[in-house]
Amino acid sequence: MGGELKPSVVRCGLARLLRGAPAWLVGLALLGAAGAASAQVAAPPLSPFSFVTDNPAAMQWGKPSRIGAAYSKGELVTDPATVKDGSEGGSAGIRLVDRPASGALDYSRIESTTRPFGQSEYDDVLRIALAISLGKQISLGVGQTNEQIETGGVSGQLRDSLETPLYGVTLRPAEWFYLGGAGGKENIKHDNLNFPAANYRTTRDVYLYGAGIRTAGGDGAAEVHIEYYVKDRGKYADASVAGGRENSRTATGEFLVASFLAAIAVTHTERETGFPTSDENRVELGLVPQRGYALVVRGQETTDKFPAGASIATRRDTVYTLAIIYQFRGIGF
Repeated sequence: MGGELKPSVVRCGLARLLRGAPAWLVGLALLGAAGAASAQVAAPPLSPFSFVTDNPAAMQWGKPSRIGAAYSKGELVTDPATVKDGSEGGSAGIRLVDRPASGALDYSRIESTTRPFGQSEYDDVLRIALAISLGKQISLGVGQTNEQIETGGVSGQLRDSLETPLYGVTLRPAEWFYLGGAGGKENIKHDNLNFPAANYRTTRDVYLYGAGIRTAGGDGAAEVHIEYYVKDRGKYADASVAGGRENSRTATGEFLVASFLAAIAVTHTERETGFPTSDENRVELGLVPQRGYALVVRGQETTDKFPAGASIATRRDTVYTLAIIYQFRGIGF
């Protein structure tokens, strides 16, 4: 779902700890248990497991309205096994869709269940978005994501705060065909609670763009959503902060037939030299009537491959999520 426990990425200050620092590994273990968002850049997903879309403008095409919650549990496995960590958490959200406008809010929290260093470790995410339609071909949206990540390790207790405003647009040049894009700036605060001299502030640009097909269904006809999208993150404005640049490419397919949902998505992420590449696979199955209660089960696996010389070769996060969502008629529909 929107604050739906997102996938791990090499983030801000954690990236500086890449070469062998256990705190970086534990931080990614915590983040890795977060679930992935559905493809939401050009068109909204068929799965109701979504509130705030990645591109806020895409939300406007995503009726019906909904409210729901989810529970996730994950496990990290590394090779070699330097640190083992588990995680669990939950999320909740609401989306209200009207003919000219829509709004959504979601929140998620995921925590380490094993705390390898005996310190509190968590990831909090709050997202909000608004969208409007300009006729039947264009929608505009604005959103804000606030995230706080706290991790422990031999180098001290680390806290990273990220604030990311996004501005998006989607186009419908044909009834079933969508184009979308969004951009914003990630504002990062990194604090080492034990060594304040290591604190820093920086920013980086974020861009999303994609194209998709989403059929309307109706009268018992199958609904289909196929989308390909890209997420680009630029280098950090502070040149002393390592890394930053990331490129993720996702392909997804969703099929909804007689209230039965089946969905699959694959994502590949490249980063700068010296940082890991990531491959993520996600499968969703659910019972999703047009109105009333929907039940969605998700399985997700993310594998990070590290460069030669790193303290570990690979890390694999496996996450299972159960979501219950109530869908209801939008205000203006």
